[in-house]
Amino acid sequence: LTQAQLLAIENEIKLTQPLTSSLLPISTLLRQYSDHSADSNNNDSSDSNNSGGNEAAGTKYTSIRKIRGDGNCYYRAFLYALCECLLLRASEFKRIKDQIVNSLKWVCQYGYDEMTIDMFHEELVDLLNFIEKAVMS
Repeated sequence: LTQAQLLAIENEIKLTQPLTSSLLPISTLLRQYSDHSADSNNNDSSDSNNSGGNEAAGTKYTSIRKIRGDGNCYYRAFLYALCECLLLRASEFKRIKDQIVNSLKWVCQYGYDEMTIDMFHEELVDLLNFIEKAVMS
């Protein structure tokens, strides 16, 4: 594929798939995987083994949020979940924020190059400051 074709594909994905979905009931996930199992013509044991995990997820969680799978999805999902958790558990906010603010010095002691992670750390601290000002005050 040419660079222009790759860019066109990337732009189409951005237009049709949001970075994150709104909060969805857990039944959305259960239905998605039960439909996948029903569509599958093979009797692979992994499909039948997975149904128990789906049911267990349905008893532990009430909702999910879909994340665009684009190579940054793990980080986006983790940070989104962290922010939601901090908003719901304001008592934990200061402790987590303090850990994150001090984490740059800590990870550099263990071999990470400060120049490579400083920008990401600064953005995360800025996000937490924004949340603190907007919601916690």
